[in-house]
Amino acid sequence: MIKYNLTPSRIHSLTHAFDVQAIKGAKSQGAIKVIGIDKNPMKEAKGQAFGMTDFINPEQSDKPIAELVKDLTGGMGVDYSLECTGVPPLINQAILSTKLEIQLDELKSHEIKLEDANKVSELLKQPDCVKVLINI
Repeated sequence: MIKYNLTPSRIHSLTHAFDVQAIKGAKSQGAIKVIGIDKNPMKEAKGQAFGMTDFINPEQSDKPIAELVKDLTGGMGVDYSLECTGVPPLINQAILSTKLEIQLDELKSHEIKLEDANKVSELLKQPDCVKVLINI
């Protein structure tokens, strides 16, 4: 099982056609707020039965989805957003609904200077290499 480092302070958003397994996964990882987003109002009760705390029907507002999510999070946005349809405009809204932080320290396994960029291909062959950060 993949762990996403959800702590009680983490907020998770599931956009359009959300899956109850995703809700259960977010709750099992410690998410305190799980926001489901769908045009189908019947999904609200289903989502709540599995631990969803908030529901947004984007057809009930003229605001973009990301703005609706930020309204629910005091303007902060969510820590994690899972877009379940693959529709490009919704993917963009999912990204915009997050805090827009990239946690490089958690991703990188190696850090090098720009002048050493030619060493990246060798680093990537190492079993302990996940991501290489090149400082410019």
